[in-house]
Amino acid sequence: MIKLIAFDMDESFMPRKGFYERERWARDFDLLRAKGIRVLPISGDQYQQVADLFPMKDEMTIGGLNGSVIFEKGQLIKADEIDRSMVQKIMQIIAGNGLAQRTMLCGINYCYFLEQADPAFRERMNFYFSHNQNVSSFLPLPDDKFTEIVIVPGTGRMDETEEKLKAVCAEKTADF
Repeated sequence: MIKLIAFDMDESFMPRKGFYERERWARDFDLLRAKGIRVLPISGDQYQQVADLFPMKDEMTIGGLNGSVIFEKGQLIKADEIDRSMVQKIMQIIAGNGLAQRTMLCGINYCYFLEQADPAFRERMNFYFSHNQNVSSFLPLPDDKFTEIVIVPGTGRMDETEEKLKAVCAEKTADF
């Protein structure tokens, strides 16, 4: 007996961003629900962005941020949260290596950009992460729980940054 149908959103369920056959899906969803089959769309996009695509979002399970957050009927049931002290150390390294303007900090509620973020970077990220807020600085950290940090290095010092990030992550791994 099938209990759950999970599917990737981008280029699987939706042949192009934001497009799917809504009337057909509404009929299919009603049939699945009548049979007691749960539905789980999952995406690298934010939960909010995926949920906004479905009028029946409060009757579904939805995965966002590459599965690091799962919502059941609009309620958060799973979050693979990065330790807050680890996020703080990572953001200090990013700022110290000139990468903050091309960094996005993904929380459960919003994704955060610096107010002075690179406009091309922001536009590119808005395609996938439309529920965001501007912050004047990443430190102190916004009041959220964080699951992902996106860095698009451009001309920043990524080699040096990568070594520092590996060292910070090794510290945390040693704590387990």
